Amino acid sequence: MNTTADTMTDPTETKRLIRRRRTTPAAGSLNEAVLEGDAAEGEPAAEVEEVVLRSADEVRASLRNMATQLNKVFIQRGHAIDCIILSLLTGMNYLLVGGPGTGKTALAEAASLHLRGAGFFAPSALGAYTTLSDLVGERDIPSLMQGVSKRQTRGKLAAVHVAFLDELFKASDPTCNTLLSLFNERRFEGALTPLWSVGSATNWPEVLSMKPVVRAFWDRLHFRCVIEDVTSKDGLKKLLASGANLARSPYAANPNATVSIDELQACAREIRKVALPSDVQEMLISVYERLAAEKIVVSSRRLVQLQFVLQASAWMQGRDKAGIQDFRHLLWCCWTKRDDLQKVKSVLDTVDAEHARKVTKRINEARAMHQDFQTKGWSVDRAHEFLTLSTEVGELVSETLSSGSLTPNSEQDVRRSVKLLKGEVEAVLKRFGEELGLGG
Repeated sequence: MNTTADTMTDPTETKRLIRRRRTTPAAGSLNEAVLEGDAAEGEPAAEVEEVVLRSADEVRASLRNMATQLNKVFIQRGHAIDCIILSLLTGMNYLLVGGPGTGKTALAEAASLHLRGAGFFAPSALGAYTTLSDLVGERDIPSLMQGVSKRQTRGKLAAVHVAFLDELFKASDPTCNTLLSLFNERRFEGALTPLWSVGSATNWPEVLSMKPVVRAFWDRLHFRCVIEDVTSKDGLKKLLASGANLARSPYAANPNATVSIDELQACAREIRKVALPSDVQEMLISVYERLAAEKIVVSSRRLVQLQFVLQASAWMQGRDKAGIQDFRHLLWCCWTKRDDLQKVKSVLDTVDAEHARKVTKRINEARAMHQDFQTKGWSVDRAHEFLTLSTEVGELVSETLSSGSLTPNSEQDVRRSVKLLKGEVEAVLKRFGEELGLGG
């Protein structure tokens, strides 16, 4: 067994994730649960234990169940639920932006119930009088009297894995500024923390003001999801039904929809292995350049993080390489001003159109192979090759349509093309049956 890897597999058919975890505190850490893979450079060796986890497929299924359950309760919040799950998978942070009463806090707290073995911190809504001690713990007076600066961090922001800070930008500037390193480097007062992902919420006025402290946080909030009021008649009916159900029985995560913090962190290592094909890299650079032309600034740090979003999206779909269909999540990663949202959407729509052309091209390749039957004649080998290609195309089309990544016009074009291909596949299958004496 290779003990140097952060994620490994058993030599059995069921591949299980392995996570190496410290059993003794890391030097300079605030919590003994800090993972071995996150140790600071130059730290002395510490004892570790290997934790055998579920397989990646099992974790992925639980996360999908989590999304399904949350979507049934939180109406028209699918994009925010996707972003929360991607944040948990990648160790990133998210911000929910919307008016009062749109369920931002309720959604974040419900999502936290799906986590096992993860310390969770969610203080009351932050405000001007929120102190740093409220968030990271009071100074330990006995230690201070002995000349040692130490905080009582148990259960606070610097000693948990996941946190949610409501009304983040209403805290005082000094408090917010002190939290910056926790949001990015996961360090506080120079010490490593076990903090994995931070969620937060705010209202539009704080975002629109874009004070210096908000700008400082902005690049550290990887997903910025806009939460709108439910307005459709169908949505409002579902909202009323969901509210009535919650009044009768508080939200509780289904057992098959929970994941552990160890599993999330092990999956994060696996996600980094998802390939980014050259065409995906080129499209990402193209998006970056088009956004720059629209005066939407994406930092170099954020550009690198965007590829992790694409990898995580592909991993959630069970793919080993990212595709154009994964770009839809970037809508919530690139905007700063409210007006930017439509500009980012327009840029990503061009990506969708490019993907639709790619899918249509694959469909046409399969159809062209069928046309060869007219000139080269029927053969079992050519028919088998056609059916194999058609199966691959069908999987691509199914995945694309289910992702919801296409514009309505592009989706209509793809559906029209694949309908023609479907008729040709049925004709070939019928001919196969006749050749084998199975035709009616």
